[in-house]
Amino acid sequence: MLAGALLFLLGSVMLHPVHETVAELQWDQTENSLQVALRLDTQDEQWLQKRYGKADAKSWQVDLLRRQYAFLMKPPKERQAGEKQAIGMPIEWVGRQPEGAHVWWFFEVPCPNGQRPQWLYSQLLFDQSSTFLHRIIVLQDAATKEHTASSNQPAEGKKPASALIRSKQRLFKLPFKTH
Repeated sequence: MLAGALLFLLGSVMLHPVHETVAELQWDQTENSLQVALRLDTQDEQWLQKRYGKADAKSWQVDLLRRQYAFLMKPPKERQAGEKQAIGMPIEWVGRQPEGAHVWWFFEVPCPNGQRPQWLYSQLLFDQSSTFLHRIIVLQDAATKEHTASSNQPAEGKKPASALIRSKQRLFKLPFKTH
């Protein structure tokens, strides 16, 4: 009977997938750019490509990221009806790497003047599922030592600062100091 209950529980969990992305952000001091590694489920990537894809695989990803995963210097204003969507800072595509049931997208946000983005606005995949969860991990450097994540857990020492962006929390204040 216990084995049957465990099988039922395991089957229930497998039928209700977790909708989640994981992003690692790291400032590159020598290149004056924010390096980003974004992990997606391969099925989510296929859904995105079917919905937003173009013939040139590289351009659809960059365009999608600039509109739905936007790095900004200032928080976006509320849009009025008919107003165009804000586009984030330019993105340079680095590449894509499959890893089991996931795929990593690698890109950079160049900041020629050394000004680090202050905000991340994410609406990526919320049109697929309102329960989507985005985990943002900001890897430590000298400028992010004192960051406290939105989960109210302070970053200590060399540990990464992280925060969760949920469907109703699409705007995340990045822990980078301004110059």
